[in-house]
Amino acid sequence: EADPSELLEGPKIGFKLPEVLTVEEIDRIISAVDRSKAEGQRNRAILETLYSCGLRVSELITLKLSDLYFDEGFIKVEGKGGKGLSRIMIFHMIKELAEKAGITKNISPHTFRHSFATHLLEGGANLRAIQCMLGHESIATTEIYTHIDRNMLRSEIIEHHPRNIKYRKEKEELFH
Repeated sequence: EADPSELLEGPKIGFKLPEVLTVEEIDRIISAVDRSKAEGQRNRAILETLYSCGLRVSELITLKLSDLYFDEGFIKVEGKGGKGLSRIMIFHMIKELAEKAGITKNISPHTFRHSFATHLLEGGANLRAIQCMLGHESIATTEIYTHIDRNMLRSEIIEHHPRNIKYRKEKEELFH
């Protein structure tokens, strides 16, 4: 009558966060593009779009010229869809440029999406806004995605907690 497995919990499936590039490392990768070559401009546009818009590779490779609204300054992105073979081409291009830029982190096109979200969050962007930009249905996905390092959390507490603010004021009064 009773299910003996009712109270058992399943094993937790491991979740590995992708690498995050620093703003400086992204600049180095983008600068590593040889714009004198025919594909240079295209590769630069690919990287700029991946990082500036936080796109998935599948979203990037299905972009059409009609999705670009130059006057308004935005790109219409359909979301997850058909996957083209050129995602492998983009993966190789990024690996090659990272090597050229002297970056040894294990990165992929998705790293740019992850870095996009992380840098926005570190810059003070609202988590809900980032969720919307990334097209996540659940805020939980965005929270997992934008891991905040512990030092940042610590500095936020030091800067904004009422007790710390009070302590700083008292200290200032003491020395003035």
